[in-house]
Amino acid sequence: MRAVIGHSDDVDEEDAIAEVIAQCREALAGEPPKAGMLFMSAEYDHQLVLDAIAEAWPDLPLIGSTSDGEMSSECGYRNDSIVLTLLAGAELTATAGVGRRLSEDPEAAVVEALGAIDPDDKPRIVLTTFAPSTDASMVLARINAHMPTTDVPVLGGLSGDHRNQSRIHEFCGSELLSDSLPLLFLGGDIQATWGIGSGWEPMGRAFRITESAGHIVHRIDDRPATDVYTLFYGEVPSGQLGAFPIAVSEDGPNGPWQLRAVLGTDMETGELRMAGGVGSGAWVSMTEVVKSGVLSGTLTSIHNAMAGFDGRPEVAFLFSCAARKWVLGSSAEDEIATVVEALPGTTDALGMAGLYVYGEIAPDAPGTPSVLHNETCITVLLGAA
Repeated sequence: MRAVIGHSDDVDEEDAIAEVIAQCREALAGEPPKAGMLFMSAEYDHQLVLDAIAEAWPDLPLIGSTSDGEMSSECGYRNDSIVLTLLAGAELTATAGVGRRLSEDPEAAVVEALGAIDPDDKPRIVLTTFAPSTDASMVLARINAHMPTTDVPVLGGLSGDHRNQSRIHEFCGSELLSDSLPLLFLGGDIQATWGIGSGWEPMGRAFRITESAGHIVHRIDDRPATDVYTLFYGEVPSGQLGAFPIAVSEDGPNGPWQLRAVLGTDMETGELRMAGGVGSGAWVSMTEVVKSGVLSGTLTSIHNAMAGFDGRPEVAFLFSCAARKWVLGSSAEDEIATVVEALPGTTDALGMAGLYVYGEIAPDAPGTPSVLHNETCITVLLGAA
């Protein structure tokens, strides 16, 4: 298995995708690609780009989405660009599926997307960039329930844009989508590992959520949820809430935890609106971070992924939370620099492609269900088994 990456930030999408396709064709040297991942700015004419890729490689199993910024080992970090990663190799198999109208009927969308799985070729890994149009935790629970085998990790993130929330799109093949669930099923003689890191750490004691509904937390320790939140952070301006997530554990105050971003507070009702479902009875802690801590989370993610990989990977995908970019500000390009420095041979044979997303997806550990993370960096490594 091998991977090639094309990346361009040309302001004209026609010129940008022509450059990306030329880069990939040169690197492929005539070998046909088996699968593709496409990360793209919300500013481009997406259908034009998709049609150009389909003309270059007809019927290519490809998924992707718009993002809040793109990155690669080819060009570093770019705020508005196109990144195309193509996977090739005789040992690799690939199929793409999509579920439509995700927010209207999540169950039907999951069944539709998983219907693309070849019953004779069970996937080893599933990559996704699906819409943040409904409770992603619930969507993942349904994917986990319907997956043919329980040991297939679902990895990726939620599609995004530049905080506009109105130009979010997903891609499957040459189809331009919204409110959808695209899935890329990769099989064959390959291996995949992943690592999770954030830089945010729980502080103080844990509290019990005593009332919640979906992604709305009403009460913590039988008090209005905002009372506990503001006790630690004060009244955080809405534009800065991304820097103050909470750590959520479903398995007791000392159990494994995922970060949940706070999207809004209602001081009158005492509610916290979260970026993902939080169940009643879960334990929560407030968190803290500094800028260097965000990048330490990136390193943790990379090191954890590398620790589980047998041999040398061929490509790294990075799914990093848009809130991490917002916290880093003008230092956002340091995240990709950290990745390039930490991954062996990134500037030579090992390619890296990534994007900033509105939620991150990975199991906490191999053999466990895939779950939603916020404020997190997830590194996915792929290569031959």
